[in-house]
Amino acid sequence: MSQAELSPPPRPPRRGPLGRGTMRFQFTLVIFMLAFLPNVVLTITAQPSVPASTLTAWMLIVGFLCALVGYVLSGTLLRAVSRLQTEVEHGDFTQPHPDDPSEILALRGAFTGLLGRLGTEQGRRNAFMATLVHDLKTPLIATGHLTRALTTLPLPEEERRAVGEQIQAETTRLLSLVQQMADAHRFEQEDVQVHTVPTDLRALASQVAARLDAQVTPHLTLSVSGQGHADVDPGLLDRAVTNLTVNALRYASGHVDISVTPRGIEVTDDGPGLSGP
Repeated sequence: MSQAELSPPPRPPRRGPLGRGTMRFQFTLVIFMLAFLPNVVLTITAQPSVPASTLTAWMLIVGFLCALVGYVLSGTLLRAVSRLQTEVEHGDFTQPHPDDPSEILALRGAFTGLLGRLGTEQGRRNAFMATLVHDLKTPLIATGHLTRALTTLPLPEEERRAVGEQIQAETTRLLSLVQQMADAHRFEQEDVQVHTVPTDLRALASQVAARLDAQVTPHLTLSVSGQGHADVDPGLLDRAVTNLTVNALRYASGHVDISVTPRGIEVTDDGPGLSGP
């Protein structure tokens, strides 16, 4: 990886308090023009016989005073905005101030809500990655043990075949987890194209059940129930139902059911379930 890829993106140059692109400069300029131009007109019309040098000196003094007043007033008007900018840069902007106008209070609320949503999404992403890493480790460890047994132990042909089938099942599980990672990335990048066609949901559920029949242990039963048709993307729905069914088979106590209902396809099991929030 090149150094350019490791380096953080350059920060935009920080402008001074009265840079041309700042709101304070614009406010100061507006106040200056509003105060200075009437003074120029009044001075020239009221004292037409004043020498040019005196008039120029007077205009310079008036211009300086107008600019100073504009600078002070713009700072007062934008004090809440400047304070919010500083607090946002330091990451502490949740505490309102008594003199905050309604617009600044609305911005504080919007920033706080955005930060909360980002924190929630980051927490979900971290939980997803932690679960995925854990789920990836399990079949990898199992495949390693099975491969070691297959290559080092003098197993009978029937046991070697059974170990090979288990390795194949763990490899299928790994590929399914990798596909989940790819799907999650595509959905996060909004790079998913859905093409809906009329689909027999019962037939789709039966195909999933038949494909996963090899993963059903002797103490489990996998059934399909219900009838229904809908306009769906068969590929995406197949993967979603497959992922749900695989998880249900992993944690079920004795039974998993793929049922077609008026609301769609539901996967239920008699496992321990998840606790509420």
